[in-house]
Amino acid sequence: MTKSALEENYKKKVVEYEASKKLIMEERQKVFQDAFKTDLELYKTSGTIPDHRQTTPNSALLEEIQLDVDQNELSKFFDDDS
Repeated sequence: MTKSALEENYKKKVVEYEASKKLIMEERQKVFQDAFKTDLELYKTSGTIPDHRQTTPNSALLEEIQLDVDQNELSKFFDDDS
């Protein structure tokens, strides 16, 4: 293949990729927009904002997160004067 043929092939693939990404982003925007409209309607009827944490199993409040911390390392960190 010649250099110009390779450049033309590359440009074609870039255009196809950008069109694909644009379509994905448009679909994603529509999903978020639909979810917002649903939440807004729910808020108008019930006066409360939906809690989406109930639908996502991996979400947690900061207060609910427990860390395994080595107290010696923590003490060393806070006692370090430098």
